[in-house]
Amino acid sequence: MRRWFHCRENWSTPEVEVDLRVGGHIRVVMRHPDATEEEMGGTFTSIDRPRHLAMTWTFSEEPSDEQALELCFSESGGRTTVVLVNRRIGSGERRDLQHTGWQGCFDELARHWFAGAVV
Repeated sequence: MRRWFHCRENWSTPEVEVDLRVGGHIRVVMRHPDATEEEMGGTFTSIDRPRHLAMTWTFSEEPSDEQALELCFSESGGRTTVVLVNRRIGSGERRDLQHTGWQGCFDELARHWFAGAVV
């Protein structure tokens, strides 16, 4: 995740902690090109391998804005489709930022995947 889980190609992810079990936590630190950092994370609420993953999600600068994330995975013809649902977002501005951020993370995953660099 450190290689690809960030919003832009020129960002980095210096820290990731994942305890992938119901009740376990995820913590991510993303670094901007100007060296400022954003910390986010949550708690896994549901895991149905390999089809479904749900968690809470908060940002360190807005800890009271707890969101709900769901990721659904399906496979067909050797291809995997990922559907991300992000609910309980506190404002339209935050929603727009997260739409851009999640799209960037998926773009980075694809860029690394097709380069053969995903681990």
